[in-house]
Amino acid sequence: LVAMMMGVGFVVTTVFLTRHATELGLPGIRTFFTSYAASAFLFRLLSRTWSRSIGRHRMILMGLAGHSAGHVLLCTVTNEWHLIVPAIACGFGHAMLFPCVVSLGAGAFPPEYRGSGTTIILGFMDLGVFLSAPLLWRVIDMYGFSPMFLTSAAVGALVAIVYARASRSAVDE
Repeated sequence: LVAMMMGVGFVVTTVFLTRHATELGLPGIRTFFTSYAASAFLFRLLSRTWSRSIGRHRMILMGLAGHSAGHVLLCTVTNEWHLIVPAIACGFGHAMLFPCVVSLGAGAFPPEYRGSGTTIILGFMDLGVFLSAPLLWRVIDMYGFSPMFLTSAAVGALVAIVYARASRSAVDE
């Protein structure tokens, strides 16, 4: 479920954000992806030991919160420089989610099948892209970009609640 939500996040930022920027008359989203990549790299470095200190399950919840916050903040964009803060939030979310989701997902398989486990987790990210793109596009067609950003943020928050409940007694090795 979390891997699928990561796919939703990719659709919002790689497909729909470009169209939103075009609608706003912005020159592009290079500021978003420069800030996103820089912050994701920085947060990945800063959090490299967090899996041992706070645990991967908490990091997943933090990552989902980062993505949801970034999507909400995208509603406030009116010029190119407004993309920086949402990008930092989404970059934080990506830095928290990607290594934890892949390692927990692959770790659920016996050692000899962990490569297949990684492939399956990455496939679920693609499934999230596949399922959410037409649904989010429909929200845009019917209501606009801000409701789509709020919808993706709400789905992220819902996934975080479900994950928190499902993982509350899980032990992180």
